[in-house]
Amino acid sequence: MEVSSRSCEDTATDVCWCSVHLSRASHFSGPGLLGSLCTRTEHVVVELVDMATLDFRQQVSLVASSDVLMGFHGAALGHIPMLPEYGGILEMWHQPTWRCLEVVAALSGRLHVIWENPDLKAVQHLPNGKGERIRVHIPGVLEKARSLVSMVAAAKRRAASLLQEVIAQ
Repeated sequence: MEVSSRSCEDTATDVCWCSVHLSRASHFSGPGLLGSLCTRTEHVVVELVDMATLDFRQQVSLVASSDVLMGFHGAALGHIPMLPEYGGILEMWHQPTWRCLEVVAALSGRLHVIWENPDLKAVQHLPNGKGERIRVHIPGVLEKARSLVSMVAAAKRRAASLLQEVIAQ
């Protein structure tokens, strides 16, 4: 996959759904969760990405050109400091116990939102320790995602406005 800067409207909010295994996230694409992120007031561009297929430089480039990262807790979300200063992350968990990404987001000044499903019956461990499947409550994730996208979009508009003021001087 070739990653380059995106040519979308300045007002668009770019959301990168990060996954290590796209086959496990495929039910989020299309008109489902990702297609539902658009609100009446925000223009949202969503890209579903398998971070395992990108080299380090491509991953950093992708994150730097995104406004929001979304995905399940894991290394695919680890580039938080590379987000723009107004950027944010939606980290999905079945039971948040390791707060490392939350700490990285706080230390780098990025917004951080957690969606969790504490129902242990929603977790299916895969054989041979190859991960887990987690049932997701789509309306709950959408609520968190829309809230984060709105906050990031507002921060992006403020940053653009400040930049215009500086340029005008």
